[in-house]
Amino acid sequence: HARAGLDEMVAKNDLQHRAIREAIAAGSAAGARLLAREHVLSSGRLMESVIESLGSGGRDPGWGS
Repeated sequence: HARAGLDEMVAKNDLQHRAIREAIAAGSAAGARLLAREHVLSSGRLMESVIESLGSGGRDPGWGS
């Protein structure tokens, strides 16, 4: 289940990149800015999900010290 959710978020990330590039190519700075903002927020959620899926077993013992 978790892997399917991550795959879906990665696919969404790819679509967001494409939409940002298309807005830039179309000369829409405002559109690209809005899309980029949502992309950054969405990417943060993706990273949180990846980290959560790793759990404490994936953490380097020296991490955070």
